[in-house]
Amino acid sequence: MNDNTENDSKLLPSIWFWNSNIRKFIPLDVLDCLDKEIQEKLEKNQFEKARIGHDTNQRKDLEYRDTDVFMFDALHWFSGILFNIGLASNVQAEWNFGIHSPQCLQIAIYKESHHYKWHSDWAPLTRDPNIRKISVVCMLSNKEEYTGGALEIEGVGEIILNRGDIVVFPSLISHRVQPVTSGIRKTATLWILGNRSF
Repeated sequence: MNDNTENDSKLLPSIWFWNSNIRKFIPLDVLDCLDKEIQEKLEKNQFEKARIGHDTNQRKDLEYRDTDVFMFDALHWFSGILFNIGLASNVQAEWNFGIHSPQCLQIAIYKESHHYKWHSDWAPLTRDPNIRKISVVCMLSNKEEYTGGALEIEGVGEIILNRGDIVVFPSLISHRVQPVTSGIRKTATLWILGNRSF
């Protein structure tokens, strides 16, 4: 569902928004299944502090990024759901990026004061032949479960997401997660890869 209404503009939309209030693109019982898996990982202490950087240059920097994450591989069943939504967004938003596969599925848990400062998801200067081209973010928490923690996208502004809402955007666009002031904010993020030529 397009959140950008300026049809006469020659610019392509910065984001593609799938609003769960209009249509349940992901049924709530499917989200419940994912929540069960996340809870099992939490009980086994399998989440860890998120890192910044790429490849061998990764490091923890809690001032810049403070959140707990767990990575499912690209073949996880929920990756397939978000991958299809990302493919559809690429066509409907007319980005038409050359993309071919999901990278991995990141589950992020933001507790009070957790945040992620301005950043982009792509890394064009790595030696990897494939780079992130599309970022797909699905909110797993009800908006009543936390305060703060708004997703802010450069050129778009703050986006308030409810459980099941999905926002898709080109990975090169800068964005941030504002500090959570209370409660717990959970998201699932999938990156879609393509080769270096756009």
